[in-house]
Amino acid sequence: MVGDPRRAGHMVNLPEEAVYATMAEWLARKEGMT
Repeated sequence: MVGDPRRAGHMVNLPEEAVYATMAEWLARKEGMT
């Protein structure tokens, strides 16, 4: 991988599970508001 290793490591540091969990929480909150 070419580029700043710190930036690359920071991006890899975020697991997909965390992204899906955040999206699920955001969707649940959005549905609760409507």
